[in-house]
Amino acid sequence: MLNNLPSTLKSDISFHQYGKLIEGAYFLNYLYMEEQETVWSLVKYLTKVRLDANITIYKKNEIADAMYIIHSGKVNLFVEI
Repeated sequence: MLNNLPSTLKSDISFHQYGKLIEGAYFLNYLYMEEQETVWSLVKYLTKVRLDANITIYKKNEIADAMYIIHSGKVNLFVEI
């Protein structure tokens, strides 16, 4: 449905939907101004994902195809030795 909207309206909706999430990702606040503009330009590509407990989202040596910003809940990290 969003894909059928004009690009400016789609961007406005994305900023409204994900703006607080981006602002709350404190590690992004340390970027230089030019880099922050790049981060904000990526907002239109964000997708909300809800994952069940005990789901593995990444394994060692896999090529990552996504970046996750945790809005609520917790994440456990396990390292196999």
